[in-house]
Amino acid sequence: MARSGYTQRKVADKTGLSGATISQYLKGVYNGNIDNVEGTLRDFLTVRQSAPTGGTLR
Repeated sequence: MARSGYTQRKVADKTGLSGATISQYLKGVYNGNIDNVEGTLRDFLTVRQSAPTGGTLR
């Protein structure tokens, strides 16, 4: 995530997921709705990749 220029906090802010959710998901210990988290992250990555400025969203 850091290689992409996004911190967990930035991803949380952009997706509306909490920082704790992102952290737990990445550690593999998240006990909530994983489908929801993965769908939200997938949507974020899809939008990010299709951004006309080379993948950067503000």
